[in-house]
Amino acid sequence: MKIESKDNIQFKDGEYLWRYFDFHKFTSLIRTKKLYFARLDKFDDPLEGMTYDLIANEVYCRNYEGEIAPSWTESEKRELQKEGKIRRKHIIDETAKIQKSQFASCWFLSKKESFAMWNLYSNRDGVAIRYNPNELTNLIKVIAESYVHHDFNHFISGKVDYVDIWPFDLSKKFENKHKFTALKKDTSYSHENEYRFIVATPNTVIGKYESFELPMGDFLNDDFNIFANPYMEHWKFENLLEILKSYKLDHKLTKSNLFVKDQQDG
Repeated sequence: MKIESKDNIQFKDGEYLWRYFDFHKFTSLIRTKKLYFARLDKFDDPLEGMTYDLIANEVYCRNYEGEIAPSWTESEKRELQKEGKIRRKHIIDETAKIQKSQFASCWFLSKKESFAMWNLYSNRDGVAIRYNPNELTNLIKVIAESYVHHDFNHFISGKVDYVDIWPFDLSKKFENKHKFTALKKDTSYSHENEYRFIVATPNTVIGKYESFELPMGDFLNDDFNIFANPYMEHWKFENLLEILKSYKLDHKLTKSNLFVKDQQDG
């Protein structure tokens, strides 16, 4: 796979890359030893991966009917409506090409755990894994570089840029600096402070794959930590500990460092 880096990011002392899981996604990771990448159109954000030009066209299509003046002739109205339909089809087609050809593994960059991330991407039975950011980025780049697949041929990683793209300001000049458009999001998502690993397919196989999984080899021996959800009941923590023993990972598990009210076992 061809490897690129969006930028030469310098991680701050004490920063980590975190990934929050529910129980089943976590056990799938340690069982299969494959890192899951979701296709962009599977995310909730409809603007995922869209270029600035496409977003501008989206604004136009949402507003063009309001621009029809009562004095316009029927012919002028039909022409404007025809143009709107052409633009709408262009938006749908081009957005699908972009979103169905890029796959992302999303991580949270922070010095400590986040209640918001626990609530958004896990549950009381879930876990988070924590990596040194330099070690994880180097590990995944090396694995991706040696990964050979005809259709998955491009890899890039980097911090997500948060930009005021919605509501979109048609009078503002945006710099199209994102070769891989999955590395930008609206500022309304800035609380996620994402670092992403992106895999892309060529245009010839757009839509062929629902997801991507990168074989991680013996990554279970890596230096990472596993944190149980801060609200996990004690008996569930003990169950998780027993499961991790079978993978020789029990020494990596710890309880969350977040301070919460005492939980009573059910």
